[in-house]
Amino acid sequence: GCVVRASVCARACAGCRAMGWSKGMPEDDWQDQKRRNSQASVEGRAVYVRGIPPDWTADQLQGFFSLHGEVEGVNLLPPRQKQPARAAFINFATEAEAKDAAQVSDNTEVEDISGKTFRLSCSLKQAMGKKVDYVSGFSDLSKARQEDRSLYISGLPSAYGEEEVRVLVEMHGIVENIRMLPHGAEVEASCFVIVSTSEEVVSAIEGLDKQEIEGHVIS
Repeated sequence: GCVVRASVCARACAGCRAMGWSKGMPEDDWQDQKRRNSQASVEGRAVYVRGIPPDWTADQLQGFFSLHGEVEGVNLLPPRQKQPARAAFINFATEAEAKDAAQVSDNTEVEDISGKTFRLSCSLKQAMGKKVDYVSGFSDLSKARQEDRSLYISGLPSAYGEEEVRVLVEMHGIVENIRMLPHGAEVEASCFVIVSTSEEVVSAIEGLDKQEIEGHVIS
């Protein structure tokens, strides 16, 4: 019995350390971390992510999700036995950023260092101790990914918006939706585009990849 309890305790402590709640931290810092994680969950600013490559770090996750808003904290959970992928909670500055990140990133394919493919599953955590409110599979972009009807375009001129992107892609298919990703004035624009069929995705990729627009090479 003692061995079992010790094992459970060890796993719990490992989980706390991975989430930044380690008792090895100064008490004030530990309590502050708990408070910030709890507040993010209550306010709907915490995104629960599964399917993370096992070799990804918290810094990589922060860089990946910073495309969708200000990331306040990354809590990478410890790996589980017989489960190659990992999970994490990503805390955003606002509820809108968290929802956008969950919807845009859900069902996204990513790779580990060896090139093995993993598929992210993103959902919103509504409150500490409560079940995760899944958005997986419910956003238009998530559904389009599952049906191979979405494409990602990067390298666009920074001044480009939905109207300019629509003109580009409509030469290759029917555009159902465009989601521009946040970017600075001096940074190239990027976006996700949903079209009506997977064949139109292939046509758009073949027609647009490596095309030069105003000195920018898009991909």
